[in-house]
Amino acid sequence: MVQQREKLLLEVARVSEDLAKARAVVLSEVDAFARTRALSLRLSELAKERDALTLQIERAQVPPQQAQA
Repeated sequence: MVQQREKLLLEVARVSEDLAKARAVVLSEVDAFARTRALSLRLSELAKERDALTLQIERAQVPPQQAQA
């Protein structure tokens, strides 16, 4: 009876340790996903800024045919 209890306690400890490791992995993956999502959103913002600036530059430039005339 005591041996069975000790065996079960060891099994509970092992499972608890495995659970803690799995939890750490999941939290790490969630953190990585959040960072990836934030970087993706920032890239989208930068692409919009780039496109707006490119459009401003294109509007400000005089086409070569008009410059020669």
